[in-house]
Amino acid sequence: MIISQDKLKNYVHKFNELDDETFVSSISNAQAEDWLQGQIPSLDCPDKDIEQTYYFRWWTFRKHVRDTPKGRIITEFLPDVEWAGPYNSISCAVGHHLYEGRWLRDPRPIREYVNFWYRGGGNLHSYSNWLPDALWTLAKTTGDFRTAIDLLPDLIQAHQKWETEHAHSSGLFWSVDDRDGMEFSISGSGLRTTLNCYMQANMRAISEIAALAGEKDIHEEFSHKAEALKSLIQERLWDDKAGFFRCIPLPQREDKLNDWSFESMDQNRVGRELWGYLPWYFGIAAKSHDKAWQELFSNQGFCAKYGLTSAERRHPMYGIYYTGRELFDWLKARGDSPESVNEKGHECLWHGPIWPYATTQAIKALASYLQSTDAPTVTASDYMRILSQYARSHRRVREDGVILPWIDENQHPDTGDWISRTRLSGWNNGTWAPDKGGLERGKDYNHSAYCDLVISGLFGLRPKVNKIEIRPLLSGTDWKYACLDKVKCQGHILTILYDSDGSRYNVGSGFKVFVNGELKIAYEKPQFCTIKLRT
Repeated sequence: MIISQDKLKNYVHKFNELDDETFVSSISNAQAEDWLQGQIPSLDCPDKDIEQTYYFRWWTFRKHVRDTPKGRIITEFLPDVEWAGPYNSISCAVGHHLYEGRWLRDPRPIREYVNFWYRGGGNLHSYSNWLPDALWTLAKTTGDFRTAIDLLPDLIQAHQKWETEHAHSSGLFWSVDDRDGMEFSISGSGLRTTLNCYMQANMRAISEIAALAGEKDIHEEFSHKAEALKSLIQERLWDDKAGFFRCIPLPQREDKLNDWSFESMDQNRVGRELWGYLPWYFGIAAKSHDKAWQELFSNQGFCAKYGLTSAERRHPMYGIYYTGRELFDWLKARGDSPESVNEKGHECLWHGPIWPYATTQAIKALASYLQSTDAPTVTASDYMRILSQYARSHRRVREDGVILPWIDENQHPDTGDWISRTRLSGWNNGTWAPDKGGLERGKDYNHSAYCDLVISGLFGLRPKVNKIEIRPLLSGTDWKYACLDKVKCQGHILTILYDSDGSRYNVGSGFKVFVNGELKIAYEKPQFCTIKLRT
């Protein structure tokens, strides 16, 4: 053990002390320290915003582990919401939940959660998601492929339902922005980058699981499907003039493309949206698409004071709205009927506000890009800067001036205000009575990820079949030290650290990887390495 248990203890004490535990979960605040000490990797780094947010997000993740008659599941909201399925389950962020939860030392709650979606009554198709991809990633992380192989028939059946309900004559997939969890996006319904990337990643995952199961025909079928869809995403959804992956707005699934082009579309319905980075998240983008990354750091693109906007700031439909009247006017300008929204408008809009869900995807995509490209157009320092900004956004200033660690639904990019919380406070708790969360409906909202961005991104821990690759984004110049301790991967306990002069951790200077306490890797600076382990 390199990092003292006191670090976690002190953070949990601070979070508990500041918290108004409105909803007591299956693992209460009083139980949080013991549970987290036995479950999560420890982090030590000089950026205290990144460090505190890391422990805070594990502390909030723990709140969402819920005991049910169908086993443990992971929730999004702490109060029950009317659009959820059994036991307050919602499938929209299940990919985030698995990518995050795969790093728990005891993965049983996550396995039970997966089984819930396929065999426990969860409504998997209520929102688009990348569950098969996340399940495959979970299997590679734990080194246990039995659950994935056992669920292979269920994965195929669920996939066939997606094809039946969402396939378009173009070969792409059609969806509504609301069913992506992205209510009132600029592009609206159509051939969206979101569902198409999820489907491609899911096809590839099913193919890989089938190969391990010895199902050659299924492996080849889904491998072919994945490659065909990848080509269509690159050819159809990439706008070379804009230098970005976009969505093709089509109000109805039956609409034909005919002589379609991005230039021919109503420009009020075509724009750069943050989920245009999803092709890098799932390894779909090509080298020729690299120029898209300049938009992430542009003040006219997605860069704002408090984080990444959900739509490009230069777009005529970009906006941050707090009233129903503003939304009515926005919908009318987009060409939709304002009557589709009630007089209060909508508290969660994705044509401008920061959305941690999409922020997570974009930062994950940036990590994947940097870790798989020989000559990237951005740097590891850029990744650390974006991650640190995301960490600093996890704040709310209490009425008495105390700064609280905080995660909620959506955020104003220029002021840091948590928009839905402010909007709900003006609803007099009508729809949202205190027992349904009131203005704190989104408090500790588990609709994004953060810790995985540190573990697989910053420290570069990327498990493969029968080996572990480490592709750190620690440059060795931005920080003088960093340590990820007691992280379980493929049945082994790893410690990854960098200590520029050896004074921080007393195990010598440089970049080191320990496996079960034994030194396996030692370099002067952080760099790519591979470890093959026997499970």
